[in-house]
Amino acid sequence: MNGVSHHRRTSFAVVFAALFVAIAFTAVRADSTIWKSVLGWIAAGTLLLSIAYFINWPGVFGKSEVGSLRWPIVMLMAPMLLFVRIVWQLQNIAIRTPLYNEIVPDLFVGRLCNYESLPEGVSVVVDLTAEFQTPHSLQPRVQIICLPTLDGCPPDWQKCQQAFALIGNNHHRIYACCANGHGRSVTFMAAWLGYQRKCNSAIEAVRLIQAARPTAAPNSDQMSFLTQVFHTLPQWCRGE
Repeated sequence: MNGVSHHRRTSFAVVFAALFVAIAFTAVRADSTIWKSVLGWIAAGTLLLSIAYFINWPGVFGKSEVGSLRWPIVMLMAPMLLFVRIVWQLQNIAIRTPLYNEIVPDLFVGRLCNYESLPEGVSVVVDLTAEFQTPHSLQPRVQIICLPTLDGCPPDWQKCQQAFALIGNNHHRIYACCANGHGRSVTFMAAWLGYQRKCNSAIEAVRLIQAARPTAAPNSDQMSFLTQVFHTLPQWCRGE
């Protein structure tokens, strides 16, 4: 999307590139062959993550658009995936925020969860995580729309449009989720609120979400994306 800021994504890319250099240097200097191999494995994952953030490649973790993980990529990225899982679990323990919040009637934003933890009556789950497999318990029971998105990044606008078309104008209870329900899912839900003409600007949509979920905090890249979305929506809805 033209005009969208990529400062945060670039920052992530630089951080992972620096980590790659540090870990690779340590691996070269290690005496143990086993230690060299482990560090080399970790270094490869950080290098791939750096590249993924530079080029905006959410498939780096191997997640498909049906929510499954491709095992060859999972094996390569296993150290990174393990680290992400541990951090996520610690966040869930340390950050005492609700699993989800209802933004307006029938629209929810929250963390990725199993079917048993969903709000009652949810019929559509929009999963924006790139680093986690969509829980198996969801798949036979609700409509799942996967928009794999790197942490800290906005979703792909074309895929958002496809998701809007899949949801349609039928009455659904919709649950948008990411790792913590603070950034990616909030960004998607704000765009959906604009598409549904419930809000007239990015700031209005985000404030509406924050009124229900105070921890919602799209970063500068995500807000830049939303500003462009609300500029684009009138023309797109008219088919221009």
